[in-house]
Amino acid sequence: MEASISLLNQRVRELEQLLAAQRAEEQRRMALLSESIRQELCFMVDIDHTLRLTSDEPLNDQQRQLLGRVSESGRQILALVKEYCEDLPDFAKS
Repeated sequence: MEASISLLNQRVRELEQLLAAQRAEEQRRMALLSESIRQELCFMVDIDHTLRLTSDEPLNDQQRQLLGRVSESGRQILALVKEYCEDLPDFAKS
């Protein structure tokens, strides 16, 4: 009986370790995904600024409006990503 309990306890510990490892891996993947999304969104936001500064010709109203929408959408999504992913460890920098 004691041997069975000991085996069960050992199996429980193994499963707990496996679960902890799976959770850590999931957190790592989410952190990497979050960092990738942030980088792309920052690029998106920077497009507006760069095009306005480097354009050889002045932008027309439609171009300014579209660039403004791209930039604003990027900022809004970036804010959401930061808000919902702020608790994730930053594995992307390690």
